[in-house]
Amino acid sequence: MKSSQFRALCFALLIFVVSPQKSEASTKASYMHYLRGLLLEQQGSYADALAEYRMTLMLDPRSTFVYEQALELAMRIGQTDQALQWAQNLVQLEPREPRSYVLLGNVCWTRGETEKARANFAKALSLDAKYPQALLSLANLLSSSKPGEALKYLKAYQKVNPESGPELKVQIALLEHRQGKTAIAIAYLKQAIQDQPEYLQTRYSLAQLYEVVRDTQAALKEYLSILPMDPQNVALLNRLGEMTAQQGQGSQAEEYFLKVLELEPRNPTACLWLSLLSERKSDWQKAAEYLSLNPMLVEDPGLHLRLSYYMTQAGRMRDALEVLESAHGRWPRNEEI
Repeated sequence: MKSSQFRALCFALLIFVVSPQKSEASTKASYMHYLRGLLLEQQGSYADALAEYRMTLMLDPRSTFVYEQALELAMRIGQTDQALQWAQNLVQLEPREPRSYVLLGNVCWTRGETEKARANFAKALSLDAKYPQALLSLANLLSSSKPGEALKYLKAYQKVNPESGPELKVQIALLEHRQGKTAIAIAYLKQAIQDQPEYLQTRYSLAQLYEVVRDTQAALKEYLSILPMDPQNVALLNRLGEMTAQQGQGSQAEEYFLKVLELEPRNPTACLWLSLLSERKSDWQKAAEYLSLNPMLVEDPGLHLRLSYYMTQAGRMRDALEVLESAHGRWPRNEEI
C-alpha cells in the first residue's frame, strides 16, 4: 500500500473513532466503502475503486482526504471531469490550504487548461510562498514555454529543499543550458556528480551536453567513466562504438559492438556498424554475415543493395542475385534494385 493510502486509511480510522457529528452507522458505512476502495485500487480494479470512493463521499461529503485520493485516481484513469468536480469541492472545503489549489492545478493541467493550472499554482504560493509542490509544479509547467521563469521557481524549490538530490540539479542544468548558460549547466552537473557519484542520469546528462556543444573528447571521457558502472547498457556501448569508429579506432569500436551482440544478438545498430567496419577491412564475407543479421534488412531496400554488393565482392554471385530478386519482389518499383 502506498504511503498516501496508508495515511488516508489512518485518517479514516481516526474519524471513525472520534467523529461526534455523525451517526455511528453512517461513519462506519463511509469507512467501509473507503476501505473497499483502497483495496480495489491496490488490486488494479480502478473503476470499482472509484465507485466506492464516490459512495464514501456521498455519505461523508466533507472527507478531504477521500477527495484527494479519489481525484488522483480519477485523473489516472482519464475521468478528468469527475476529478475537476472533486478538486473544486476540495478547494471549497479548504480554501486556505495550498495543497487544495495544487491538486486543482494538476487537474487543470491534465485537461490541457494550462493558464488555469498556472493560476491555481500561483494561488497556492500566495497562501504559502515556500510551498514546495507549488514551486515544483510551476517550474515543470513553465519549463518548455518560459525556461527563465521555470528556473526561478526551481531554484526557489531548491532553497526550500536543500537535500533534494541530484535530479533537481540535472533539471536546473538543462534549463540553464536552454538559457544559453552552458558553462553554468556543466558546473551544476559536475557538482551533482560530486555529491552523488553513483547517480548515472547526471553523468549521462553531462556527456550528452558535451556532445551538444561538440566537445567530443569530453563526452567520450564521460561515457567511458560510466561504462564500469553500467557495463550492460546497449545504448551506451553502441554510442561508444560509434564515437570510436568515427575517430578511426576501428578495433576498439568493434569490441564495443561485439559486446552489444552478446547482449542483444540482432541489435540493428551494432549489426550495421560491424558490417561497415568489416567493409573497411575488405572482409566482405564478415560484412555480409553481420548485415544479414540486421532486423532492419526486411524493411530497407538500401540494405539489400548493400548486402548484394558485399556478397558480390565475396564471390557469392548466386547469393547476391537471390538477395536482389527477393528485394525486387518486395519493392518492384525501386529502379535501383
